[in-house]
Amino acid sequence: MSTNANHTLLLVGVNHTTAPIEVRERLAISAARLADATRTLAHQPGIREAMILSTCNRVEFLIDQENDDAPHSVILPRFVHEYFAVTPASLEPHLYEFREREAIRHLFRVASSLDSMVVASHRSWAK
Repeated sequence: MSTNANHTLLLVGVNHTTAPIEVRERLAISAARLADATRTLAHQPGIREAMILSTCNRVEFLIDQENDDAPHSVILPRFVHEYFAVTPASLEPHLYEFREREAIRHLFRVASSLDSMVVASHRSWAK
């Protein structure tokens, strides 16, 4: 449930349960490139704010989208194609999506390692 009808919180990603390592490696973002990737995502049309979480087992894109008229099916695939040179069709079977409260809940699960390959792994905190 959005607090503002003019924007939507959306999280889309791949992880160790949804995508093979080959797919995750194509989306991996090094620490040196993370700021540039996040800035590039945030400057996409229709995006108010953006965050990228990239670890060895997941890559997730969290966006605050101006409205629901331009769904992730347009914005995120365009960004992924332009930034990573990966075709959207090759990712689609591996993606998961959370909106609003479910996106926030998912982030807390990841931060507390409840959605990690190894439960209680504190490696996520360092990322």
